[in-house]
Amino acid sequence: MASSSNIDRALSSASTTTVSLGDVEAGVSGANIRIRRGKAHPVDESDPGRDENQAVNQEHRALRQQVARHLLVLNALTSLALGDGGDTAACSDKFAEYLTPAERDLNMDRRSIYRHDRRLGSEYVAGLRDWQVHECIVNLGPSDYYPDLLNIRVKLYRAAKEHAALVARCNHVDLPVRPKRFAGCHNYQDYLEAAVHDDQTQRNRLNNVLKRARLLMAAIKSAADAGSLNEPALAALRVKIDALQSYYPDAYSAMHGSPQDLFDAEAERWWDTSGSQPPARPPPPPLEEQIHYAPQNRALVNFAVPSVTVLACIPAFMGWWLSPGPGEPGRYDDAEFWQLVAGGAMQLLGLFTMLWPDVMAGGGGEPRRWTWILAVASALSVVGSMLLYLLVSPGWSSLVSFLGSAAQVFILLQLVNRGRLL
Repeated sequence: MASSSNIDRALSSASTTTVSLGDVEAGVSGANIRIRRGKAHPVDESDPGRDENQAVNQEHRALRQQVARHLLVLNALTSLALGDGGDTAACSDKFAEYLTPAERDLNMDRRSIYRHDRRLGSEYVAGLRDWQVHECIVNLGPSDYYPDLLNIRVKLYRAAKEHAALVARCNHVDLPVRPKRFAGCHNYQDYLEAAVHDDQTQRNRLNNVLKRARLLMAAIKSAADAGSLNEPALAALRVKIDALQSYYPDAYSAMHGSPQDLFDAEAERWWDTSGSQPPARPPPPPLEEQIHYAPQNRALVNFAVPSVTVLACIPAFMGWWLSPGPGEPGRYDDAEFWQLVAGGAMQLLGLFTMLWPDVMAGGGGEPRRWTWILAVASALSVVGSMLLYLLVSPGWSSLVSFLGSAAQVFILLQLVNRGRLL
């Protein structure tokens, strides 16, 4: 009987358990039904405020990326300038140590940095994380070399400009003594073209650095006005801009003829460049360059000088015609004789002043030979006029003196046409 009672209780318990499992299955089924109903009727959980914050954060991030992009380009240009300036590989390696790991991972030809500028912003910088962008901005190591960047570019541009001007003024260049970088030039025309190309290249490189500095200032202004930069970032950028400012006025003067600051160091909002002056117009070229390079001016001078000289022969001939004959020489105690001596001394001084730049420039050729023939004739006329005054007559003396002055005028005309006036 006891065992029968136990069996009944076990069956009753099993029956109860079965009901509980059925309830669980029903609950799960009901939950599935509710889930399906929830999918069929979704609830709108969008938050306009959250979307707006995400848009603002994206804008701040994009502005900081623009600042980082210009800094990356400046660092690449600095590395290139250190190599062009003749610095050793150790100096370039030292500069590379100051770059962030993200910058060292940038595998790009620095000479084509401007052709890849858009790719640099759209691909590389856009792929950096926020902490990497911040690291590029606050890294102060490369800023120690920014003064060298501008200083090297200014020196190379001025040297190339002077070299091109020197070659352009020469009708003949001694090619064996040309710089090594022009070793491929086999004649004067090749040398001239290479010198002009070098001048334009150095000018473009200096202009690229100045342009990049202004773009960096504009990016800093946009980011600072939008509140995208914190205090450490602004402080680090101020150090970088101060480093660029050290040689920026001299570099701007080399390009445009007058100095200009990159920013106002005394202003509280130093990044605000809206009050900066527009670029100054370059000064006009010197008078001798205007005469040399303007065809209409040179044609006018070439016509006027011989014409006036021919007209001046008329009063010179009249003076000789009305003067005493050969049998009446002058005396050393005459006032006219000492005036002749003073005029001859000034004529020799003017002759020396005109020929000195031509002597220092060197070279040769047919035009230079005629210049020296006329110079010798002018110098001999000074001495000859004094001797003729004392031995023959004042009339012949004045005529020879006039011929020497005419020779000096034609020397001056030749120097103008050859661009040898300094």
